[in-house]
Amino acid sequence: ACSGACVSVSNNDANCGSCGRACATGSACSGGSCYLNDGQACTTGNQCRSGVCSTFYLDADGDGYGISTSITRCGTTQPSGYAVNSGDCCDSDGNAHPGQTSTFTVADGCGSYDYNCDGTALLLAVSPTTSSIRCVGTPQVMVVCRDDA
Repeated sequence: ACSGACVSVSNNDANCGSCGRACATGSACSGGSCYLNDGQACTTGNQCRSGVCSTFYLDADGDGYGISTSITRCGTTQPSGYAVNSGDCCDSDGNAHPGQTSTFTVADGCGSYDYNCDGTALLLAVSPTTSSIRCVGTPQVMVVCRDDA
């Protein structure tokens, strides 16, 4: 009934599932149904050939943490410029991200000392002696003294 040609309707992208039903560009036939290939935009995993629809977050500074702006794609490979993790509090400074354990003597790219994104600013003050150190107000100051003599 289909132009006389014999094809497997379970995995033929041009005749998927029934005669004349071609899978759309970016899709592939599997088990008689058309599914999106990895890297294609999706809303649920059942649309994807891999069965996985992942969320990725815009990561302008490349620190592995993105902001709330997100996209969804089939598969688990993150697109360039995106991260698997969200929660970055300063996406213009690669040193500022959740879990940061280092402290810094200058503000981050957003003007804050909250490098670990926990809502608390922490300033590292380095001084050769403790005799003239006086800590007042916020941000919290961690004083590290060094003896360069």
